[in-house]
Amino acid sequence: MILVGVIVVFLTIVAVLLVLAVQKQRQAQQSNTPTLQLTKVLDEVVYSPVPSFDNNSIWYFNSDGKLFKVNGDGSNLSEFALPGSNGPVRFVLWPKTGPDFISFNGTAQNQTINYFDGEKNTFLKLADNIRYLDWFPDGQRIAYIWQSESGQQLVTANADGTGYTVIKDVFWPDLALRISPDGKNALLWRQQAGEVNKIYSINFETGEMGTLIEQGKNLGAMWISENRFVFAQSTSETYSKLYLFDQTTKQVMDLNLSAPLNKIAMTNDGQTLYVAKPSSDNSGDSFVKVNLSSYQVENHFDPQTPVNVKSMLMAGNIVYFVNSDNKLYRITSP
Repeated sequence: MILVGVIVVFLTIVAVLLVLAVQKQRQAQQSNTPTLQLTKVLDEVVYSPVPSFDNNSIWYFNSDGKLFKVNGDGSNLSEFALPGSNGPVRFVLWPKTGPDFISFNGTAQNQTINYFDGEKNTFLKLADNIRYLDWFPDGQRIAYIWQSESGQQLVTANADGTGYTVIKDVFWPDLALRISPDGKNALLWRQQAGEVNKIYSINFETGEMGTLIEQGKNLGAMWISENRFVFAQSTSETYSKLYLFDQTTKQVMDLNLSAPLNKIAMTNDGQTLYVAKPSSDNSGDSFVKVNLSSYQVENHFDPQTPVNVKSMLMAGNIVYFVNSDNKLYRITSP
């Protein structure tokens, strides 16, 4: 009995020492982990911010439709004078490269689509029949749905609308599209479908169209590499669920996260996905990051004051977002 008691005491001491060692290790890790903080970059309304090609600054439009550039920390604010005035900017579609852009002006019910030629420093209004367009990765061509009384077609063209080529007649007029990073394919999905809303793929060279996601009400997709994309699928919950599809393996991976696509951002290497995850009571968002090799989800940042992310972007390794107050913020070390 004495021997048993000694063994029990010994094991208890060992267990206590192990717990203390683990706690000490965690404290050391936490002390080595830099504390993040939330910083407001600009104190004015921001539309369609995008990082510069060197990731050192941010381009954006203000509520008057003027174009500005600002350093990532909010310093060195400067205006890029644009010719004429197209009215308030609702949204801007930026290319991956080059000085051009496409702006959507007016309201959703009465909008104009304008192409800005950076070399000529001029605006050109695009045809009213153009819908759901996207940039090719070369920053010189676009693809879009052309709507007319006789039907609708998937078309590619120069950014100013010249040199167009009809790729395929399509059945639905509400097809949105996202061009792959290599410019060879595009994802297509209906914007106004019912309970089942498939995601399709089309090859620009052959015009061949196939179905990638058969089930569910799919709300949109975002490429993260030439063969993988994240898509959002509606559920009975408040927010859609996020999934990843691998075209090589034809596998769908549940990321176990609920958030709309406007609350995600991808690093340039396509390895880490940042997500502004809404709370269950919709009181605010917390930030997590997903390793897209291991699919491990880690906490990134919990704001001390509630935030509600409207859009996100990455500049270098820094997360920026437009909050519900339409101001630009960033998450950095002190």
